Amino acid sequence: MKLGELAARLGCELRGDGELEIRGVAGLDEAGPGDLSFLANPRYAEKLRATRAGAVVVAPGHEAPVPSLVCDNPYLAFSRAVALVRAQPRPAPGVHPSAHVHATAVVGDGVHVGALAVVGA
Repeated sequence: MKLGELAARLGCELRGDGELEIRGVAGLDEAGPGDLSFLANPRYAEKLRATRAGAVVVAPGHEAPVPSLVCDNPYLAFSRAVALVRAQPRPAPGVHPSAHVHATAVVGDGVHVGALAVVGA
């Protein structure tokens, strides 16, 4: 996901390259060039200066050496970013041929019943 898209979806101010591709999330110490990280506690500002993260989420008043998303609550924005970056694909709706669905069961629209699943009465 592009950093600019993340900024828009999270309601953050974008500083830096909005075309940067974010492929993962990690802490300031572990992050690499394709990762988004965050600084919520000013006590860890030194780690921000040394991070290898591709981008970071910070509060107003913090300058980052990498592109950043600026917002009042970096912890909340980062947790929302995790859900966006790590979004799991949803399985296609339908009933797998190996699943068993009881004749009286009602399966709603858009539901996925996986392989070998059993749906009772």
